[in-house]
Amino acid sequence: MADAKKTEESPQAAPKKSSMVKTIIIALVMVLVPAVVAVALVVVFVVLPRTPAKGEHKEAEKTEHAEEALPEGIVTVDFPEAQVNVLPDTPGGPAPILTYAVSMAFSGGEEGKKLIEEHKSWFTSMLGKLHRNRTRAELNDPQVEESILKQAKQEATALLKKLSPESEIKVVEVMHTKFAIFDL
Repeated sequence: MADAKKTEESPQAAPKKSSMVKTIIIALVMVLVPAVVAVALVVVFVVLPRTPAKGEHKEAEKTEHAEEALPEGIVTVDFPEAQVNVLPDTPGGPAPILTYAVSMAFSGGEEGKKLIEEHKSWFTSMLGKLHRNRTRAELNDPQVEESILKQAKQEATALLKKLSPESEIKVVEVMHTKFAIFDL
């Protein structure tokens, strides 16, 4: 009779283990299937639209290389760091100081560099006039900084035409290498 009780208990114990395994499998399926579906949806609706098509990737590389390639004979001239007063935003407040440094890229090779080095003080004065007497709020606006650079490019080109009307020297790019406002 003891054997009969053991045989009756052992078949009942096996189904309990089987139900535990079924519960674990069902739990894993309930977690993994939604996770896989979510990842698939992210890939389809987020990642794939942002990746370029086969032809677009090559065209983008070509335009990047075309922009990076500057014409031959480009010379960069760095102008010395300078400081100008900034108008305070509130009357009677302390006047901050703008410290800036500018680099200009010119066409014309060594001939252009020689001309610019001879008249560097004229360019430095022009840059000072463009940066001077602005408010802090103006200088904090990135569009104002861009407009200063555009004006510098136009005025530098005009100055080059005055200095050497027969030469083909042009200003290719003007950029700030330093642009910081300090409160005193």
